[in-house]
Amino acid sequence: MTASTFNPRTKSEHLASLSVALAPHSSWRHLSRFSRPNEPYFHLSDTAWATCHRLDYKEAELLIRNRADKGFTCIMIVVFVQHGAFLYPNREGHWPFAPLEGHQEKSGDYLPDVTRPNPEYFEFVDKVLNLAASLGVTIALLPTWGRYVTGGYYGSPILFNKENAYEYGRFLGHRYPFVPWFLGGDTNRYWHPDTLQSIKDGKAPPASIDYGPVFEAMANGLIDGERAAVAEMDADLQTLAQGYKPFMTFHSASCWLPDAPIPTASAQFPNATWWSFDSCQSGHHDSLVTEDTVTGSHAQAGAGNIPMWLGRSSYQAIRQMYETKHSDGVPRPCLDLEPHYENTHQHWSYEMPKWVGADIRNGGWQAIFAGACGYVYGCNSIIQMHNDRSKTHLPIVPPTTAYTNWYLELDLEGAYSASIMRRIMLSLPDYFSRIPDQNFITSDTQESADGTAAGDKLISGMRGEGWAMVHLPYGGSVEVDLSKALPS
Repeated sequence: MTASTFNPRTKSEHLASLSVALAPHSSWRHLSRFSRPNEPYFHLSDTAWATCHRLDYKEAELLIRNRADKGFTCIMIVVFVQHGAFLYPNREGHWPFAPLEGHQEKSGDYLPDVTRPNPEYFEFVDKVLNLAASLGVTIALLPTWGRYVTGGYYGSPILFNKENAYEYGRFLGHRYPFVPWFLGGDTNRYWHPDTLQSIKDGKAPPASIDYGPVFEAMANGLIDGERAAVAEMDADLQTLAQGYKPFMTFHSASCWLPDAPIPTASAQFPNATWWSFDSCQSGHHDSLVTEDTVTGSHAQAGAGNIPMWLGRSSYQAIRQMYETKHSDGVPRPCLDLEPHYENTHQHWSYEMPKWVGADIRNGGWQAIFAGACGYVYGCNSIIQMHNDRSKTHLPIVPPTTAYTNWYLELDLEGAYSASIMRRIMLSLPDYFSRIPDQNFITSDTQESADGTAAGDKLISGMRGEGWAMVHLPYGGSVEVDLSKALPS
């Protein structure tokens, strides 16, 4: 992988990235800014996967400034997108990679050589990172959507193997040190390219294939690239970066194959040292689906025949991650990277109701009270940058098609609710002392003895030094043991 035609990023750009770099807090339950480790930090992220593919710079600025004004601290973006990557270049007319031999930079004929990144495409990534950092917002990058490693939900082509995954990772790590990296993307370490079709056909799911070596190679490339980049920096910048470690996790699917571990970073990569915090995707489903309720037009929508997390019960995944210790015996912060998106149909099915602002509030508080170190917001039109007025980038195909142009949904109720959640959490005394605690609630919490998901009726407790809180999603009364809620 050559980078000789790239203009090197400047010292000021690296300083900007370092100013918003992330790290696990010393409590191992929270995240923090690397440069301000003792400052309370609540991770509030937006999901804007297609920013670098479907937006021009003016539109990207509109998005980032809107999120910065609401107190969002992070925006997740994918470098090599899941939708339309072979049909359209970015809005400036640049494809992410040079084409493979025998192919052209032309819609319908483009197939990328992932060992030959296009400098002009990455110039736009540079500009987005720089603008966000200037506003105090971290851009977390997915190097590639998982479909190009495992087939994911959307099928072939599978483009990455251990060798080119490492080289691509090393290129990215060297160009973008101090940037958070999320591997995966709607897939799991243990997957099969025929998963989608098997689910849609109602067949037994296929036996899983271990794609871990490819993801591990990409992670190692990112680490080696970052280390090489830091080694080339001026001594004063090296001093500021002393102690920084590449920051990564894995973005899983919400469902998993029956012969595979649950889809959390810790379960899929139990012995890996590269992931910095644990994560899951609780997803967009209210319950397991049946043929009577939903047409299986999407892998997730037809996932009733394989295990999956349930969107109204994200606490189940969060609790498992919170109680899990890394192979070094120390826990890690945990976060739901993809809870249900606002203004999105449940199950991605037009036959089902949409997730609305109240669902964002209930889901967010449920995850926080279960121990999540923050909240990740998403809106269907914004994740894909839906714009039916675009003459260059047509809307993506059903069932995930949005209905409203993305810029009209920047100020939905759920986005404000997420902002308020952050403000409330940061107002609490002794922020880093907070822990989930159901034990001080003595009345019914709506949990069943058999482990059946409580959904959004769950009543949750949380406490810290000198305070305690209860979340009542539908109001009402609650009984607590004050000696446990506020121990002396």
